[in-house]
Amino acid sequence: MFFPFRRPSTAPAAPPPELAHRREKCPISRVRLRTGTLEPWLLVKYRDAVQVLQTGDDGTAWSKDRRRSGYPEISPVAPAALSSPTFVYLDEPDRHHDRAAIDRLLSPENIDRGWPGLVHKVVNALLDRLSGRPSVDIHAEFGLRVPVYIIYTLLGAPEADLEQLTQWATANLRPKVPATEIAIAQQNLLAYLTRLIDQRRLEPRNDITSQLLAQETSSSGCALETAALLRILTPMTVTATITHLISYGLILLLQERQREQTTSTLYNQLRLHPDQEDLIPAFVDEVCRLHTSSTVALARVATRDVQLGGPATDGGRLVRAGEGILISLQSANRDEDVFDCPDQIDLC
Repeated sequence: MFFPFRRPSTAPAAPPPELAHRREKCPISRVRLRTGTLEPWLLVKYRDAVQVLQTGDDGTAWSKDRRRSGYPEISPVAPAALSSPTFVYLDEPDRHHDRAAIDRLLSPENIDRGWPGLVHKVVNALLDRLSGRPSVDIHAEFGLRVPVYIIYTLLGAPEADLEQLTQWATANLRPKVPATEIAIAQQNLLAYLTRLIDQRRLEPRNDITSQLLAQETSSSGCALETAALLRILTPMTVTATITHLISYGLILLLQERQREQTTSTLYNQLRLHPDQEDLIPAFVDEVCRLHTSSTVALARVATRDVQLGGPATDGGRLVRAGEGILISLQSANRDEDVFDCPDQIDLC
């Protein structure tokens, strides 16, 4: 069986059943990839995911540098991406400067200061457009637009461009769009970003693009590649993450409404008491847990021998230096040993 595993055809929002099977029978086991002969270890338990992720990204035990031998690529990677990886695929300290720039500019404090209430404004405006319609495709009319409108507004795109940007940025999320059209859409997005960067070099404004350009040379003298950083902020995968969480969140609400018909249901609590402190944030946390944005896996390669999952007598495994691992957060977030109701919303 190849990884990633298939979701059940009868419940496409549910995780692959193979993950639950492996949590019970073989929490650290080999998987086959379609990209080649590597058979990395798949981690499906919460404790093992935490053990790896808590060690940090300095490369002393685990590396996320995709140029290292043994790094498990789930899908084919272009040669350019391998030769010049973005900071997402680098270890400390190589990733520090670019990551620090992104963290600074996208901090809640910076966003609230420069664009107060932006998310609420975008969401309310899109919902107003749907008001009064007898039926709505919430995925196409709302879910696809929310992330594009927010991200590109922050970058400085004029409001008049947002619909066209939505078409390009969501080509891979709309049904029956040929691969050639998706590739053209990606090229159009990158061309748009290039023009936007050139415009902001000449005429800076109050947007993330201008802020990035203003610090292209940091105080330490390390050049920041604005074009490369913007490509990280605006790939189709970023749009997909937010869009899928919106859609899955709605599915969860509808399932809750069908499960019980009393006023005590979660659906009615959210509908009747939207201002109740911590209720909606707790629900959003549960949506993120049940429908983790990284549904495939986080990849690492061992830089030294590491014992995972306890001793071998307790199901643990010794991962040798140079062997790859895949961490399934989708599975870890439904670990029966950690969560009382692993497959349901639990606000307790």
